Amino acid sequence: MPSTRPSTSIWNEMAERIGCNIPTMKAVFEVEAAGRFYESNGKLPRRFEPHHFPREHWGRIGFSVREGEAAWRASLRVSTSARRRMFDVAESIDAEATYRASSWGAPQIMGFNCRLAGFATATEMVDAFEQSADEQNRAFV
Repeated sequence: MPSTRPSTSIWNEMAERIGCNIPTMKAVFEVEAAGRFYESNGKLPRRFEPHHFPREHWGRIGFSVREGEAAWRASLRVSTSARRRMFDVAESIDAEATYRASSWGAPQIMGFNCRLAGFATATEMVDAFEQSADEQNRAFV
């Protein structure tokens, strides 16, 4: 399992890069993912947002929108356990699209922002985040 916390050197490097103090950076991580870079089982914190998954597959993953309801609002009604089930089904349909429709790690970076975070694909970003809390910190900055 990777180190569950970023190194002191990465906090210093990233804070200097953006001209921010370390306590402020740490506060953002605390708010976004309760300060967890990894779950107790070693997995990345993630949140699947079904409304960002391709619409043509919503029925297959069990996501529905009430008439006149915004898709993002419908997503708010989805329980954590339902999100996990939807994620598993979605991943079997299109892993990259599933990773793009999920937020990842301590900074909860949406997979569709992978290029802004320095990665070519959401899959590449998730792989890096699984390997290193430092990578999560670097992508955040």
